[in-house]
Amino acid sequence: MKRIVLLTGSPGRLGSCLCEKYYDNYFFVGVGRTKKSNFTHHFIQADITTQAEQIVEEVIQKFKRIDVLINNAAIYCIKPLKDVTADMMRSLFETNFIAPHHLSNLVLNKFWSVRKKKNKERNRNIINVSSISATNVYDGQGAYAPSKAALSLLTLYQAKEFKEYNIRVNALAPGQFPSKRLH
Repeated sequence: MKRIVLLTGSPGRLGSCLCEKYYDNYFFVGVGRTKKSNFTHHFIQADITTQAEQIVEEVIQKFKRIDVLINNAAIYCIKPLKDVTADMMRSLFETNFIAPHHLSNLVLNKFWSVRKKKNKERNRNIINVSSISATNVYDGQGAYAPSKAALSLLTLYQAKEFKEYNIRVNALAPGQFPSKRLH
């Protein structure tokens, strides 16, 4: 039985690569805000910042479980901090940090928290896609990098707290896989 993977940002470059590479090994439920994913088994067009509850409910209703949550959706911003508005910064943190936190909690509280033994058997886990920008300083990434640094730190706390439920939490920190740019 294939593991059910809920993958946000599935239409992006990294999301598409993951789906294409592991298409035969996992059952991918992709989520994208505007464009459809090419390599998912099932696609949900939704905004993770406003429709997280509906996304999780749909997956649990249709597939009866979630084995892996990959928080991959992101907004990428390259511009000097002096040109980043408060609304841009809010949008970055809402998508890159708050939405992954909210989705992780929803999956935990709606499904995983009462299935400790099954979680271990099914090797359930969360993968947060951070960035090398979270620990390195690059020109023009003064707004994007802090949102990914927050996600990296969140990952450490989730790993510690979700261990009680036999859920592993890790982060990936790839180089350049932008999915949406703020201009």
